[in-house]
Amino acid sequence: MNTLLPFEYALNAQSILWETGRRSRVVGSGDPPVVPIEQNGYLIEVLEPDVESTMPAEIRTRLDLLIDNGVNYSCILIAHEIDQRQPPRLEIPKKVISNVSAVLPILGTILCAVVSVLAAVVMVLFQLMLFMFTLDPLVIVVLDDPQKTWLEVAKWYE
Repeated sequence: MNTLLPFEYALNAQSILWETGRRSRVVGSGDPPVVPIEQNGYLIEVLEPDVESTMPAEIRTRLDLLIDNGVNYSCILIAHEIDQRQPPRLEIPKKVISNVSAVLPILGTILCAVVSVLAAVVMVLFQLMLFMFTLDPLVIVVLDDPQKTWLEVAKWYE
């Protein structure tokens, strides 16, 4: 019987994905967390079975490639990057507000309110887009090898 050594199991899984032009990398090993844990700037948690049904098609394809080629895994982990950046603060100088209010009391107030609301909406949309493009959750499988190797197989929005 031809058995694979622990590191060979992970290399086999990686080579299966690499042969199809898909990237992967070993990111750790050990038992999956029972409760969400914070590690190296990521919040790592086990993917619940009900969420698995909403998984993007590319991720499902990668997981099927592993299974079809004899690479088994015990569970799927999701690693959410923890955003530690501070959003830029938009502050309108009080001098500008007072000058506009003094010149045009009613129109100044209305204009200030409209600009403030528009600025807030634009900032929220910008932050949401920035969040989606820069904080892409990682999909990690825990391989069924003796080391329980954690293999990153994709990014959620890939």
